[in-house]
Amino acid sequence: MLAVCEVPRMPIRLRTFLFKEEFKEKVDAAMADVNLFKKGCETLKSSESFKSFLALAVGISNALNQVLDFLREF
Repeated sequence: MLAVCEVPRMPIRLRTFLFKEEFKEKVDAAMADVNLFKKGCETLKSSESFKSFLALAVGISNALNQVLDFLREF
């Protein structure tokens, strides 16, 4: 045990080693979330029903804006 205590800057070395291990785990977990998000985006981009929904939502929004513009003119 005494030999371990005599290693120069041992606490810093141990903290650095621990940080490297924890950092890798955190990056791996974050990448899993990023990949899941990317897969969801690709699914939405290729979904015809989602495109139809967005077209409908934009159409309704434009119609409401026209009605509101018409009512403001009075």
